[in-house]
Amino acid sequence: MPYLTGNQATRKIRQLEEDGKVERSSILGVSANVREEQQKEMIEAGMDDVITKPFKVDELVAKIRGLIERIDDGDV
Repeated sequence: MPYLTGNQATRKIRQLEEDGKVERSSILGVSANVREEQQKEMIEAGMDDVITKPFKVDELVAKIRGLIERIDDGDV
């Protein structure tokens, strides 16, 4: 992203949600960085889950389904 990192964009989105300007959205972070610390920072920024590249389509679908289930359960 040219102007913000994914973490910065996520924080801004979460702030808009907190301010009541937008409804809650699920955020799935996508990164080539597989380090646990990087993934932890993404979650701490407000992402709901993270998938690392390269990934297979079925892995992406599973992540999205997991987020949908969490929404249905009221966990996000």
